[in-house]
Amino acid sequence: MVTRWTFKPLASWLIFLGTLYCSQVDSMAESNERSELYQVTIKPLLSKKCYACHGSLAQKSSLRLDTVESMLRGGDSGPAIARGDVHASEIVNRIKTDDKSLRMPPEGEGLSNSEIALIEKWIASGAAGPVDEVPEPDARQHWAFQPIRDRDVPKHSDRYVTNRIDAFLSVGLESKGIQPLGEADKETLLRRVTMDLIGLPPTVRELEDFLRDNSTNAYERVVEGLLCRPEYGERWGRHWMDVWRYSDWYGRRNVPDVMNSYPQIWRWRDWIVESLNKDIGYDEMIRQMLAADELYPGDDTKVVATGFLVRNWFKWNYESWMKDNVEHTGKAFLGLTLHCAHCHDHKYDPISQKDYFRFRAFFEPLELRQDRVEGQPNPGPFRKYVYTESYGPIKSGLVRVFDEKLDAKTYLYQGGDARNRVEGVEPIAPDIPSLFGSIDASIQAIPLPPEAYYPGLHEFVRREERDKLQADLQNVQAQVESAIQSLAEKTTA
Repeated sequence: MVTRWTFKPLASWLIFLGTLYCSQVDSMAESNERSELYQVTIKPLLSKKCYACHGSLAQKSSLRLDTVESMLRGGDSGPAIARGDVHASEIVNRIKTDDKSLRMPPEGEGLSNSEIALIEKWIASGAAGPVDEVPEPDARQHWAFQPIRDRDVPKHSDRYVTNRIDAFLSVGLESKGIQPLGEADKETLLRRVTMDLIGLPPTVRELEDFLRDNSTNAYERVVEGLLCRPEYGERWGRHWMDVWRYSDWYGRRNVPDVMNSYPQIWRWRDWIVESLNKDIGYDEMIRQMLAADELYPGDDTKVVATGFLVRNWFKWNYESWMKDNVEHTGKAFLGLTLHCAHCHDHKYDPISQKDYFRFRAFFEPLELRQDRVEGQPNPGPFRKYVYTESYGPIKSGLVRVFDEKLDAKTYLYQGGDARNRVEGVEPIAPDIPSLFGSIDASIQAIPLPPEAYYPGLHEFVRREERDKLQADLQNVQAQVESAIQSLAEKTTA
C-alpha cells in the first residue's frame, strides 16, 4: 500500500510537470511564430513605408517605428501600438483613415488591405518582437561618411604580395581561410593584363616577345607599353562613359528634332578618351567637367569637358535639366542618390530636401551655347525652346555651358513640382550637403577674358571673317571688271 500511495502522487506530479512543459513549449513556439511574423513581414513593411519619417534619420512627432519598444513608447500622439488591441493602436488608425491630413504615409502609395491586415494580426496577437532588438543605426555613422584614415600595412604570410593593396587582400583572404592560387604563368598573365587595359587579346608576336623576355621588369614594361597605347583610353573610356552617362543626342529623327543631350556631344566623348591617354588626373577631369568654362575660359580643348552637363539638357523642360544635373553629379562623383531628396528628405541617407536644393543652386545659372570651331561653318546662336518650333541637329560647332544669369534664384518647392513653391522660404544659397559641413559659397562673377563671353573675338573667327570678306570683295571686283569689259566691248561694237 505504501508503494502504491507513493507512486500516485509521483505520477500526478510527473503528469503535471509534463503538461506544464508542453504548455510552455507551445507558448514559446507561438511566441516565436509571432516574433517571426514581425521580423519577416512587419518590420520590412514598416521600413519601406514609415522609416523615412519615423526612423533613424527623422522622428516626426517624436515617433520612431524601428523597434517594438519605440512603438510602445510612442510619440507626441501617444503610443503607436497597444498590444492585443487593434482599435486602440494609433498606427492602425493612421494607415486606415481617409483623412489626407492624418493618413500615413502622407506621400506615395498607402498600405494595401492585405498589408493592413497583417499589421492588425500582429498587434492582435500581442505585437511580439525580438527581445534583443536594437534601433536602426544612425546613417550619419555609416563608414562611407567617415573621414578617410591612413592604416598601417598589415602583416601577412603571402610571398606573392608586392604592394600595400595586396597585403590587405591577403589578410582578408587568410581570415576566411582562403588560400591564393599563386602566380599565373606568363601566357595567362599577358592575356589578362592586355584584355584588362586595352580590351584586346595580345598578338602572337607580343606573346612570343614576352615569353622570351626573362628580365625582372618584363611585366612592368608590358604594362607601361599598354598604358601608352591609344586603345587604353578607348577601352577605359567606355567604362567611364557608362558612369558619366554619355550618349549621342536623342530626338525625333524623322522631324528632325533634338530633345535630349545635343549634337556635337561627341566632342566630350573624344575628350574623355584623350584625357585618359594623356594621364589627366581623375580629380582634374571632374573639375573640367563641372567648371572648365570658368577654370579655363579661353581653352576650348578643356571647355568641351562640360559636355557632362550638356548631356543632361532637355529641350522641353528646364527643370528636368536641373534635376538630371543634381542626380547624375551625385551618382557619378559622390556615389549618392541625391535625387531621392527632391520631394522629401532622403529615406536612407543623411540628405535633407534642403540639401538637395542647396546642391541644385550651383547649376541654376547655367545655359547652353554654340561656339564656332576653327575651319568649320558657323553653327549660329543657340536656339532656346519655343513651342511648336523644332530643333534640327547642328552640323558644326562646339556645344558647352556658360553662366547666363548669375542672379538666378533657387526656390524650395514640394512634391517634385516647381509650381508648388513653399511660400515664406527665402531663396536657397548654393552649398554642399550639410553632412559634409559647409563651404559658405556664393555665386559671384569672376573675371573672364573677352573671348570667353564674346566668342566672336577669337583670333581665328576674326581671321575667317576677314578672309570671307576679302573673298566677297574679290568676287565683287571680278564682277565689276567683267561688267566693265563687257560694256567696253559693246561700246566698241
